[in-house]
This record gives sequence, C-alpha cells and structure tokens, in this order.
Amino acid sequence: KEMSVEEKMKKRQEIQQQISELKQQLRQHQMEKRKEKQQEKNSSMDDMLGGNKRNTPKAEKQSTGLSQESMRAMISSDVAISQAQVQGSIATKMGGRAGVLEAEIKLDMARGNDVEAKKEELAEVQQKAINVETAQMNTLTEANRELEKVAKEEQQPEKTEDKDKNENNNA
Repeated sequence: KEMSVEEKMKKRQEIQQQISELKQQLRQHQMEKRKEKQQEKNSSMDDMLGGNKRNTPKAEKQSTGLSQESMRAMISSDVAISQAQVQGSIATKMGGRAGVLEAEIKLDMARGNDVEAKKEELAEVQQKAINVETAQMNTLTEANRELEKVAKEEQQPEKTEDKDKNENNNA
C-alpha cells in the first residue's frame, strides 16, 4: 500500500520476468530429460542386441515430457498471469477515473460548487486501485512461488539420482 505506482509496476515486471525465466528453465530441464531418456533407450537397445538385458528403474520412473505437477504449475501460472493482466487493466482504469475526479474537483472548487461527494468517490476509487494492485502483486507472487517450488522439487530427484550413480561408479 505504501509503494508508488512506479514501484508496483517495476515489481510486477520483475515477477513476470522471474516467471518467464522459470518457464525457460523448466523447458530446458525437460529437454535434458528427453535427451537422457533417448540415450537410455539407445543404450538399452544396444544391451538387448548384445544379449545383456537389464531392467532400468530410472527409465521406468521417467515420464515423457512434463510431470503432472509441472503441468499443473505451468497452467496455474498462465492463469495467474492472465488474472494479473486483468487486474492491471482495472487498476489503470481506476487510476484514470481518479484523475478525472481530481480534475472535476478542481473545476468545481474554482466554480464554488460542493465537492465533498466527489472527494469521497475519489478516496474510494483510490482505495480500490490500491486493493487491485495489491491483489495483482499477490497473484504474481503466488504464481512465482509455485513455479519455484515445482522447479526445486524436480531438481531434487536428479540430485539423488546423481548420488546413486556416483555410489554405483565408486563401488
């Protein structure tokens, strides 16, 4: 509530940038997983041709493309961005209405007319604009948190798999 409009716009852009970066990281991660799966498939085919058939639990655990949690997070963030855009346009309209009211108040004061009703309406419009901007920030922040959470969760299994590989190589 204490942030200026410019600060809120800047923060909103930063959060949208973070969401974009996380989406890009997720896509890159998915491409790496696909490459790994393809390499495993090729090596298992080589093993089968060589008569050395073995089960690879890692290949069974991997899914094609996005995990269900990743897909859910991506859809959720897309919805959140759309919602934030709507909230942003509402905030802009509220700001425009506030500007009109301020101009009307100045004119009415110059004419000697009563401006109390317009001052009350101006206060309401300004409060609504602040509420909408706050809601927009919360929406984007929550979407960002969810994407970061999913990204961390997807990186976690890789680390344990890498440890397992290192232990097997050392044994």
